[in-house]
Amino acid sequence: MITGNEPAMPCAIEFDKKDDFGQWNKSIKTNLGLTIRQQFAAMAMQGILSACNMDAALTTQFIKLTAEESVAMADALIFELNKPQP
Repeated sequence: MITGNEPAMPCAIEFDKKDDFGQWNKSIKTNLGLTIRQQFAAMAMQGILSACNMDAALTTQFIKLTAEESVAMADALIFELNKPQP
C-alpha cells in the first residue's frame, strides 16, 4: 500500500567518517528527498500552471486553489494506485 509518505526517489550516499576513536569507517546516509505525495502534487501543479494564462492567474485566490487542487490530484492518484489489480 502506498501512503504517499514514502520517499519518491531515495538514494544512499556512502562517505567516510571518523568514529569516537579516530578510526575512519564507511557510513551510509539515506537521502529521502520528496515524498511520493509531494512529487505527485508538484507534477500536478506543473501541469495546471502550464495550461493557464499566467497574467490572469497570479492572484492569491488562484494560487491557493492551485495548491489545493494539486494536492487533491496527488491524493486521488495515490488512492487509485492502492486499488487492487484486476
